[in-house]
Amino acid sequence: MPVKTHKIRCYPNAEMRTVIAELTDYNRFCWNQGLTTWNDIYEASLIMNDKKMRPSERSVRNELVQNKADWQYQRSARVLQTAIHRLHQAWQNFFNPNMPDAHKPKFYSKRNPNQSFTTDRATVSGKFLRLDRPRESKHHFTDIKLAETLRFSGAIKTVTITKRGDKFYASIAVSVEDTPQPAFYESWDIGGIDLNVGHISWNDGEVNTFTPRMAVLHQRVKVYQKRLARKRRENPKHFRSKNYQRTQAKLNRTYQKINALQDDLIHKFSQQITQAYAVLCLEDLNVRSMKMAKNKVKNLQRSLFRRLRTAIEYKAA
Repeated sequence: MPVKTHKIRCYPNAEMRTVIAELTDYNRFCWNQGLTTWNDIYEASLIMNDKKMRPSERSVRNELVQNKADWQYQRSARVLQTAIHRLHQAWQNFFNPNMPDAHKPKFYSKRNPNQSFTTDRATVSGKFLRLDRPRESKHHFTDIKLAETLRFSGAIKTVTITKRGDKFYASIAVSVEDTPQPAFYESWDIGGIDLNVGHISWNDGEVNTFTPRMAVLHQRVKVYQKRLARKRRENPKHFRSKNYQRTQAKLNRTYQKINALQDDLIHKFSQQITQAYAVLCLEDLNVRSMKMAKNKVKNLQRSLFRRLRTAIEYKAA
């Protein structure tokens, strides 16, 4: 059965914000501990020259469960399970020859602006999301309000809660029934898409991917980054000050606005072109080689080549 994901903004109260913060930290702890254990088991198998000792999802998970500390029983056990499962998938992708761009798993950092955790025991009722509560937890769990109702009906596979700046989002993966619908297209012609820096050319004209509003926001990002760099240069420990944190919050909010504008543009254009044409043709670009030119790196990153291609591929499918 196909799995579809609906990303919804959520509004947790103060108590649930504390719970989410603890679970994101616990998810990072489990991933880093799992990656360390995975590397240790692999090195031991090389020393013993025994391929049967190679690490696996089950062996790493059992090692972490057996060595649990007392405080870990106050956190959801499903966070540990899903973290190790994602680590196993990351290693599989890294060794998959059909995925040359997959990177080797790295340790998570608490300085990453996007913090998240995944659980497979959450439930949704209307506009409310309920997380699974461990028996030994000292927090009072309440339902988390969602901005809208779930778009799909079916069994909920996983729920990933992500914090971006001061906002929270819940990505709910639902297993839906495979009921293909007949396609009705406005035209049976072939739609050709030409990706360029700053704009996209297609059959019906051009779409500007770097709007004046985005240019203003990127200029604002440059100003905030200069302010933060100046503060760090004057005092390396200045990041603890309130003024530094306020400037960093402004920078994060500006990045959120840019990302929202880009997502809006990508989804509107991909929806329009997949409904208008039955056959879509996109050019293959070697973006990695194009990034070797230092004067084109920023413009290439803002051109959204891969994100647009991914949106068109899954919507066309």
